[in-house]
Amino acid sequence: MNIVKGVLNGQEFTNFEWKYHTPGGDIRYLLSNVFPLRNSEDRIVGGVSATIDLTERHLVEERLQSVLEGARCIFWDALVQVKENRDVNEYKYEWTYRLWNESAAQQIFPVDTADRDYVTAWLDARLPADGDVARIISMEAFEQGRSNYINEFRCRDRYGEMHWQREDVQVKPLGPGKWQLIGVCTDMTARKEAEGRLYSVLMGVRCIVWDAVVEETDEAPYLHWAMQLWNEAAAQQVLPLDTTRTDYISAWMKSRDDDQPQLDKNSSLALRWGLPGYTQEFRCRDRFGVLHWLQEDARVQPLERGRWRVIGVCTDITAHKEAEGRLQSLTKDLERSNASLQDFASIASHDLKEPLRKIHTFGGMLARKEDSLSEEARGYLERMLAAATRMQSLIDGLLSYSRITTRGNAFAPTDLNEVIKGVLVDLEVRIQETGATVQVSPLPTVMADGLQMRQLFQNLIGNALKFHRDDEPCRVCIGYASLEGRHVITITDNGIGFAAKEAERIFEVFERLDGSGREGTGIGLAICRRIAERHGGTLTATGTPGVGATFTLTL
Repeated sequence: MNIVKGVLNGQEFTNFEWKYHTPGGDIRYLLSNVFPLRNSEDRIVGGVSATIDLTERHLVEERLQSVLEGARCIFWDALVQVKENRDVNEYKYEWTYRLWNESAAQQIFPVDTADRDYVTAWLDARLPADGDVARIISMEAFEQGRSNYINEFRCRDRYGEMHWQREDVQVKPLGPGKWQLIGVCTDMTARKEAEGRLYSVLMGVRCIVWDAVVEETDEAPYLHWAMQLWNEAAAQQVLPLDTTRTDYISAWMKSRDDDQPQLDKNSSLALRWGLPGYTQEFRCRDRFGVLHWLQEDARVQPLERGRWRVIGVCTDITAHKEAEGRLQSLTKDLERSNASLQDFASIASHDLKEPLRKIHTFGGMLARKEDSLSEEARGYLERMLAAATRMQSLIDGLLSYSRITTRGNAFAPTDLNEVIKGVLVDLEVRIQETGATVQVSPLPTVMADGLQMRQLFQNLIGNALKFHRDDEPCRVCIGYASLEGRHVITITDNGIGFAAKEAERIFEVFERLDGSGREGTGIGLAICRRIAERHGGTLTATGTPGVGATFTLTL
């Protein structure tokens, strides 16, 4: 009613906000402008009103306020303008702050507001040096026409606790010497503490940690690197450099002149091709002239077109490189050893066989004249021919052993069921002689050298038949299982077996168990293991005297 009276008395009411309760019980928020209505005689006869419904805006503001109060940050805005009639040494800008969420701000950064408002207490809580920096940063933003700026500062709450805060500010020009600012301030104390702990860790690790902002330029080398080191003390332990006349980064760059052009090329390609990171190795000489190998692992974060942030970790791999050198030397020695073994194989197949052929030839000629030989001479002749035959078997065995890796065929899908069938056909006569039974489980198809797989199984099954017990029929069982993606094949027999301590010795060249009494060269099992190893597998054995043995092939 006061508005009506005022209008009738000639008053004008502009931007007047009020609430209206509808008949349904709802509340509407309205904005009105009310003016007196005059007749031709300039007498007030009523009023005219223009009203806007602000209900939706009020609801949005309430929701925004709720969000702001629940957020873990301080929201503020400010009107900044150049002071008029100020002293020469006086700060030139005048700030008028407004806080958006004081209750949330008090939770984030509690201050004493008994005799002043929150904003004043908050500004006074900043460390003086950080407050000066904040004024310089904002002033530069105003004078350079920037649309935003970021500031980090320290302040103490009402309990004396130190806080780190980060301020992200948007700047909107309103006219000459006048700006509107909107700021969001977050507490980054935990992050700063974590950075401190990380720094302590970096100081103790054996690596060089750095980051850089890289920008394209119009002049060669067309990329400008602004690098900073995170852990110089630790870096000096990794790569000691002379920093009496320069900083560590500059000394480090100079220490790798030989490799630097290639390093620049690698990093440039990684940045321009949009790679997420790159790895490279390079050499450096420390202040004492000692050569170091370093490996650099870098991660790239695009900032904007032609601008990147790169974080790198360099580790000393000198020991690794030296180990690689020793490994290469050992590899060359092994290659020479293999070449010597091939020379031996050539000698064994030609030079050693020739005398044996002559022994067999002349021994055969003497055997055809056995009527003219005495009983003792015939005995000597038989032993000589038997020794020559055994020597021939040994040479053939060594030749096969030496050619497993050098004369093997390429791997191809090989059905082991077909391999076993062929082996049993070859051993059919011996199986019949020993009265043996051979049980075979379904076997897989593997990538292998088929001929070598046949040789392996023929040796293992042949051994089971050879070393059978005379008092019991020979039984051989070939089993299969798949274990963690590997093929496990077992060959089990009920033969004479062997002691557990002999489980490795039986795979050595020319090693035969004492007292076995069976013929053989002592090379067969060594050949089997070498075939298994060529196929990336293993061959092991377990046994019990008088019970039997089990050979386990894993591929």
